[in-house]
Amino acid sequence: MNPMSIERHWLATVIAGVARPPIADGSDNIDGAEQAQVLLACAVKEGVVTLVSQRLSEDPGASAALREVFATAARESVVAHMLRESECRRVLEVLQAAQIPVLLMKGSALAWWLYPAAYLRECCDIDLLFSSREQAHEAVHLLVDHGYALHHRPEDLSYELMCRREIGSMHIDLDMHWRLVNAPLFAEVFGFDALQAASIPLPRLAPSARGLGP
Repeated sequence: MNPMSIERHWLATVIAGVARPPIADGSDNIDGAEQAQVLLACAVKEGVVTLVSQRLSEDPGASAALREVFATAARESVVAHMLRESECRRVLEVLQAAQIPVLLMKGSALAWWLYPAAYLRECCDIDLLFSSREQAHEAVHLLVDHGYALHHRPEDLSYELMCRREIGSMHIDLDMHWRLVNAPLFAEVFGFDALQAASIPLPRLAPSARGLGP
């Protein structure tokens, strides 16, 4: 088992709420501070910093130093989440006013129906699903007036484009899809109408918000 696998296993046990295994395998000399940073780096890569931080805060056996390392990183993640949440609501309002149907997908939907607090599902962007390429491009044109710009154009076999809004030192990315997956072989398996019919409300985000369900 390589070191990253050991660390991923440790993170998984923390999230699952079971006894944490030792990190060192007897062949290294990692001290507590370095070890915490290595674990944090792995958690950042896996997108589970806030989730691990919450679990550690509930674990009386976790060291204060380890809790603080994760808590500090989690606070930064929560601030970024709050900005994305605010922008997501604003984008949904713009699209609703224009009567453009849209569904939240991937982590952007999971955060609001699967997790007790949406910030526990870390995301780096907002994933939106539209009924067609034309609708996605219409949304882009609308959002230009709200500070967004097309960040890159889709490739020939791609079914998404990305818009970005710069806000100070941060930015908000909108991944705007018109197919559930990019692979051409599977792109047409689920049509938008069927996905919309099976979608679920996400009232914690916004009254009109809907996303892909189980």
